[in-house]
Amino acid sequence: MPDGFIKSGVFDPGLSDHALFYAFMKKRVVKFKTKVVNFRSCKNLDEQVFRDHLASAPWHVAEVFDVDDQSEFISLMLKNIVDEHMPWTGFTLRMINKIP
Repeated sequence: MPDGFIKSGVFDPGLSDHALFYAFMKKRVVKFKTKVVNFRSCKNLDEQVFRDHLASAPWHVAEVFDVDDQSEFISLMLKNIVDEHMPWTGFTLRMINKIP
């Protein structure tokens, strides 16, 4: 008998030639944990438009900042361009916990 059940059996009601099966489950049932998986969608990505957008971005503006701010500016600008062409999407997974 599987771990999730206390008792099971077969009952013959005598009214037909079909028997009834029954099972009593433990108090706790399987609970599902949900987890959201996020990823970038490249479904509608046009690579040439993406390359053109990267090439036409005003990267030279970063030169007016010091080194730390340049890095932050370039990262932010690149993130915005990537977000525009490959937006975040996700789906939900249901993960089974074992019965305690």
